[in-house]
Amino acid sequence: MKIRLSGADRERMAQLTGIQENNARALQTISAYLVRRARWVEAADVDSVSACGVTEEQAYVALMSAGMGLDEQDNPKDRALVLDYIAPAMRKLEADTYRNDPYFRSVRVPEKTVGSWNLGMRRYAPYEAFVRNDVRLYDDFREVPQLGFFSETFIFPAVMENGNEWMTVTPNEVETMKEAVSRARGRVAAYGLGLGYFAFMASEKSEVTGVTVIERDEQAIRLFEEEILPQFPHREKIEIVCADAFDYAARGEAFDVAFVDLWHDVSDGIDLYLRMKKLEEKTPGAQFIYWIEKSLLSHLRFHLFWRMEEATRRRDEELGKLLGREEICSFEEIENLLGERSLKEMALRLENINQLKGI
Repeated sequence: MKIRLSGADRERMAQLTGIQENNARALQTISAYLVRRARWVEAADVDSVSACGVTEEQAYVALMSAGMGLDEQDNPKDRALVLDYIAPAMRKLEADTYRNDPYFRSVRVPEKTVGSWNLGMRRYAPYEAFVRNDVRLYDDFREVPQLGFFSETFIFPAVMENGNEWMTVTPNEVETMKEAVSRARGRVAAYGLGLGYFAFMASEKSEVTGVTVIERDEQAIRLFEEEILPQFPHREKIEIVCADAFDYAARGEAFDVAFVDLWHDVSDGIDLYLRMKKLEEKTPGAQFIYWIEKSLLSHLRFHLFWRMEEATRRRDEELGKLLGREEICSFEEIENLLGERSLKEMALRLENINQLKGI
C-alpha cells in the first residue's frame, strides 16, 4: 500500500503529526508526574494561589504544571501543553459523590489475605492527583487523559496480588464502568472478578436476570465469596465460574451482554483485547463491552498513525493487507481509518500489537 496525498492534504497530515507528537509528550509528562509526584500539590499552596483570584482547579493546574517542570511564561510548547492538555484534564471531585455509590454503601472490605491475594483499604491524600476516567478523544485527534483530585482524604477498597494493586473502587473504576453498567440487561457475562464492582452494579438492575463472572484464580474467588459476595443485596443473581476467560468465551455460551475486564492497564491489556475480539463471533447475540476501550484504541491509533505516516514515503504491503487497501489518496481516508469504528474493525484482523508495529 502507498499513501499519495495532495499538497493541501500533506499539510493537514503534517498538522496531525504535530498533534500525535503532542499527545505522546502529554501522556509521558502526566504519567511521570503521577508516578513520581502525585502528592506534589498541598492544601496550603492551593490556598495561596487561589487567593490571587483564580479557582481551585486553576490553582491546582498551575501548581501541577510547576511540579512537572513546565515553563508557561517563556516556553510556548510548555504553555500549549498546559492549555491543551493539563488544564482540560484536571477536575476537582467531591468525595461524597463516590461515598454515596451503592457499592460503597453496601460493602465493607476487611483486611484479609488468601494465598497471594490481599484485601484492604487504601487512600488518596488531599490534593493527590489520580486518573479519574478513560482518555478523552477530541475532534482534532487530541487525546487528553482525565485526571482528578479530592480536597480531603478519600479511603477506598483494594485487592492486591503479590503486593501489586489489581483492582480498586475509585473514581476511575466507577466512571469507566458506567457505560457497561448502563447497557447491562438480561443474562450478563463478566470476564474478570476483581472486587466485583461491575457484578454488584449489574445485579442491582431489575432488567438483569443473572451475572456470570468468569475468573481463573481460585484464591481470588475464595476471597471474594467469603468476604464480599455475602454483602451483595442480590447475590442470588451472581454465579462465579472458575475458568480461563478465553477458553470460556470460545464455548459460545449465550449472553446478552459481555463485559471484559482482564487487564490492569493498556500495557498488559492490548493483546488480551485483540485476542478477545476474535471470540466475539462465538457469542453472536451478545454486546461486548471492554474496560478502558478508548485507551486501548488510542494505543492502536498511535501505532497505526505512525505506520501510515511512514507509508507516505515508502510502500507498505503488510499495512495494506491489515487495512484491506492498496492505496490511500486523501486525508479524509486517513481520518476515517483513525476513527473508533475503523480501529475496532482492524482489531478483528490483528493477532497482536507487534503485527501493527511491524515487528
